[in-house]
Amino acid sequence: MDTPNGRYYRDPKDGPDGPPRYPSVTNIINEWDKDALAPGAAKATVAHMMEHLPAAVRASRHPETREAFAKEARGAFRKIWDRAADFGTLVHKLADAYLTGRQLTWFSPEEQEELAEAREFLDTYLRWMDDFGVDVESDVHSSEITVYNRTYGYAGTADLWVNLAFPELESPQHPRYRSRTYPQMTIPTPSGLWLVDGKTSRNPNKQPSEVYRDHLAQLAALRFAETALLPDGTEIPLPPFVGTAILNLRPDGKYAFVPMHAGEAEFAVFLHLKEIAGYVHDHLDMRRYRPIVPPAPTATRKGAA
Repeated sequence: MDTPNGRYYRDPKDGPDGPPRYPSVTNIINEWDKDALAPGAAKATVAHMMEHLPAAVRASRHPETREAFAKEARGAFRKIWDRAADFGTLVHKLADAYLTGRQLTWFSPEEQEELAEAREFLDTYLRWMDDFGVDVESDVHSSEITVYNRTYGYAGTADLWVNLAFPELESPQHPRYRSRTYPQMTIPTPSGLWLVDGKTSRNPNKQPSEVYRDHLAQLAALRFAETALLPDGTEIPLPPFVGTAILNLRPDGKYAFVPMHAGEAEFAVFLHLKEIAGYVHDHLDMRRYRPIVPPAPTATRKGAA
């Protein structure tokens, strides 16, 4: 559920009306200062200005209209990012319905407008499954499953648990699939159960191979959760994973499956972020920090006439 401090999860043990107890994985990772955010916001602001250039010129002629347009432009990036997040959620919804056989009977008006484009991303997703030899019946273990770690107090949603097979050329230490750019830095790709997180982008200039450092913390948090909540309310222990990866999807059939090492060190980074988020959400109140009036003078200053 959404709270003033971002998305939180209820503990199923508390019942449907229990308090929002656990911050989401993405909510915690939002405390990480991400290098790409400022350039991304600037790019979105410029795009908004160019799209509304005649209105900007008209608004610039009067101080009151200029400030109103500037305020709108400053907030444009947030609207763009929110739409992108909603679109990603729609793609995940379609993918989950395909994998589980669930019938989708209702879409919001905004989702209805974007269904055709979202299905293009689903086609790319299915192409990845075909290319990697994924059989839905035998290889997909779970889709869009809620996970909890009560020891450290967080929760999240894992996109996909899937069994992947990687033929070996020489030995388990020499995987067949290597990085094209940095073969000496390739993450091992053993066959077995993988935790995969899907990412979508409609930006035609964003390469499918692009991943970010916070993805490591996100994957580690999901990997080291303790239990998973099944649709019937049953909880199961998290299975061991042989690997974790980001799956970047694009609408033109292009994708990139990027294995990323999310181990104990990356989990420790996430837990540090969890501590920061806990302090910010529970203890930090910047409203108290305001200028004070000068103290009343108790004596005449030296030299004062």
